Amino acid sequence: MTGPGPFGLHPGLAAAGTWLVARLAALGVLALLVAPRGVSLAGYLGTKYDAGWYGSVARYGYQQFDPEVATNLAFFPLLPWLMRALATVTPLEVAAAGLVISLLAGAAAAWAMGLIARQLAPAAGWCPGLLLVTVWAWLPHGTVESMAYTETLFTALAAWALWAVLAGRLVTAGLLTAVAGLSRPSAAALIAVVGLACLIALVKALRAGDRAERRAAWRPLLGGLVSPLGLLGFVAFVGHRVGRWDGYFEVQRLWGTTFDGGRWTLGAIKDVLTGAQSPGDYQVVTLVLAAAVVLAVLSLVGPGRQPWPLWAFSLLLLVLAIGPAHYFNARGRFLLPAFALLWPVTVGLDRLRRKRWAGVAAVALILVGLAVGCTAFGYYLVVDWPWSP
Repeated sequence: MTGPGPFGLHPGLAAAGTWLVARLAALGVLALLVAPRGVSLAGYLGTKYDAGWYGSVARYGYQQFDPEVATNLAFFPLLPWLMRALATVTPLEVAAAGLVISLLAGAAAAWAMGLIARQLAPAAGWCPGLLLVTVWAWLPHGTVESMAYTETLFTALAAWALWAVLAGRLVTAGLLTAVAGLSRPSAAALIAVVGLACLIALVKALRAGDRAERRAAWRPLLGGLVSPLGLLGFVAFVGHRVGRWDGYFEVQRLWGTTFDGGRWTLGAIKDVLTGAQSPGDYQVVTLVLAAAVVLAVLSLVGPGRQPWPLWAFSLLLLVLAIGPAHYFNARGRFLLPAFALLWPVTVGLDRLRRKRWAGVAAVALILVGLAVGCTAFGYYLVVDWPWSP
């Protein structure tokens, strides 16, 4: 199942190396493009917008709650903890530590994606895994994968947790999910998937005729019980700091974040389509959301079909990306952890590259187009877009 990849490399290591090369190549070109504009790419990636907030938590901890002011209590603690720890044991400053963590997390996420791709298409060899991580590296919002944001860290934890679910390692999946719950609120999607997988496994174990299988029921039970602890723990911490049980949601309200099931999002999309809203980022996000819906359907039917934990996780992330009101510009990066949505694309590219040299050339041309598009949009985000990507 996990035979050697290209040049005899482990398939996970090959996928991680491919992602690193793809992402660093895009960053190198982007750095050259923004330099004449007097923009520090490293400064943008490590200190702008949410990265600055995570840096403030790493340096100074959480603020006291003020009911009139948006507070850094909205930002989950795992990334700041890691930034502070790395800055403590190395000469790196906190912002630089955040960039290193994102780079390492991206490689870890790609490693897990490579293993998952090998499980989904064992007869196809190592190529689907490399295609999957390359497409993920060069998504329109791929630049965010290299920022001191939580998307890449959460993707790594989620990808490994989903791999553990597919491999039947439910205690490992639960522990990884608990840690993921300290990184982003969208860990709720992962908790739901891992929890359901553990429940199904628990019922099967209890109903099994074999005594050894019944005794092993503690594994899915433990995995399911531990999986929500990280998210619930942070929500409880914020509630304690705010002084009310729903304190986390009050903090989110101060940031203008509420959940209306997608009504506000549909209104924003209508404004984009009618020209009432025309920022470049809004247009790209609209295309990303439309593509995500199409890919979600293809993940359920056709050659892009995949095990239910993968498509369920993607669908829940899509709901969490569409459902909130405000911050339309962030919806594209909210979907970065939904890597399984790219499986239908991966299958199509893998089939195309099998058509001799013409197919290989077509795949290369498509990937170059993705790289150019990712870099061009990254340039727009860094130089022209005035808000968080």
